[in-house]
Amino acid sequence: MKEIEGFTGEIDRSSVARVLHSLDASIFEVEPELVVYPANTEDIRLALAYAKKQGIPVAVRAGGTCMTGGSLTTGLVLNLTKHMRGIEIDAPARRMTVEMGAM
Repeated sequence: MKEIEGFTGEIDRSSVARVLHSLDASIFEVEPELVVYPANTEDIRLALAYAKKQGIPVAVRAGGTCMTGGSLTTGLVLNLTKHMRGIEIDAPARRMTVEMGAM
């Protein structure tokens, strides 16, 4: 299902994906309307524009550290852990670049 024009990642409205994303480490349970797995930063922009146009809230799932219910929403879950997991290490420069979904 491609309802976000130009989106290259995956969009999942299945009950399995929604139930899996209805919980985090908190005591809360909130089932989202849909779950998206952006493939790149342009997909993030498109998903946020879609949510704004639809008037639905957005919650981001990234490194998996939320224990307060912050990654839960009735709207769109933006899950960055599937595709945006890159890590680059430049040891001589003592620099590391980590994408948002890396754990």
